[in-house]
Amino acid sequence: MNPASAVQIMPMVPWAMRPASPWPWPRPTPDHHREPRLPARFPAERELGGGGACRVFLSRDAALGRSIVVKALLGDRAQPHDRARFRREIAVTARLQHPNIVAVLAAGHAAGGDEYYTMPYLDGGSLRDLLRGGALPVSTALRIARELAAALHYTHARDIVHRDVKPANVLFSDGHPVLVDFGIAYPLSTFTEARLTTTGLLVGTPIYMSPEQSAGDAAIDGRTDVYALGCVLHEMLTGQPPFHGRDDVVLCRRLRERPPRPSALRPELSPEVDAVVTRALAPLPTARFATAAELGAAIARAERRPVRGRLWRALDHRRW
Repeated sequence: MNPASAVQIMPMVPWAMRPASPWPWPRPTPDHHREPRLPARFPAERELGGGGACRVFLSRDAALGRSIVVKALLGDRAQPHDRARFRREIAVTARLQHPNIVAVLAAGHAAGGDEYYTMPYLDGGSLRDLLRGGALPVSTALRIARELAAALHYTHARDIVHRDVKPANVLFSDGHPVLVDFGIAYPLSTFTEARLTTTGLLVGTPIYMSPEQSAGDAAIDGRTDVYALGCVLHEMLTGQPPFHGRDDVVLCRRLRERPPRPSALRPELSPEVDAVVTRALAPLPTARFATAAELGAAIARAERRPVRGRLWRALDHRRW
C-alpha cells in the first residue's frame, strides 16, 4: 500500500460529531459491573463498548508501550454458544493478514474462565462517523470501496465470508479503510452449521444484508459480501443506503424493486459508477459480480470516469 496515495479524510468530520469511541461495538450497558480478569500486561483503561458476555476496552500494552483494544468474554456470563462463537471469531481473524483487515495481536485465557484477544487501536474513526456528514467525494468513495473489495477478495480466498460488512465495521488507519468485527464471519466449508442465533433470529444487519442471507440460505458465499459492499458504496456516494426504513420493509423492497441507481440522487455520477453499484446490488447472486476481485476491478475502471464530463468534475471538486 502506498502511503502517499492515502487520502486524509477524517478531518472532514467535525469532532463534535464523533462518538467517544470509533469502534463498532454497542456502548456499555448499565448492567456491566464486573471488570474482566485480564493479564497485568493489558490493563483496561477505558471501556469502548460491548454487549452480553463480551466487553471491549482500550488498553495499553505494558510490554510494547502501545495502545491496543482488548475484547474479553466474561466466563461467568458466557453460554456454550458464546464461547464457541468467540473462539471462532479469534480463529477466523487470526488467519487473515491483510493491510485492510484488523489483526489479532494476542489471545488467551485469564483467571476465572475469562477469555480475551487483542487488536491494534485504530484512532482514525469509522466510516459510520464519516457518513454523518453526508455523501463523500466520488473519488474517495470509490477508493474506499476498491480497498475493501481487495480485503474481501483476500478473505473469500481463505474460505471465509464476513456477513456483516457495513459502515460501522470499517475503521480508518492513515486514511485507509480497515475491516473489523468478524464476530459472525464463518468458514464457507462449515457454513451449513447453525446460521441462526439461539433465539432463531438471523445474524447480520438487515439494511446491508443480501436477499439470500436474509432468507437464511445455507449456500451463501462471497457474493453476499459483494452485495453488502454495494450497499456501502451506494451510501458513500449518495448519503443513504439503497433501501432504508423498517427492517421488514427493507427486506421486502430489495426482493421486489430494481436496485436503485445512485445517479438518481446524485446526477453527476457517470454511467460506469451506476453500473458498478446496480450490478453489485442484483437480487440474484448469479447476476452480481462473481467475486470481490471482479467488483474491485470494475470500481477501478469506473475511477477513470467517475462523473459526467468536465463541468461535473469541476462541480464535484468545488463541492468537496
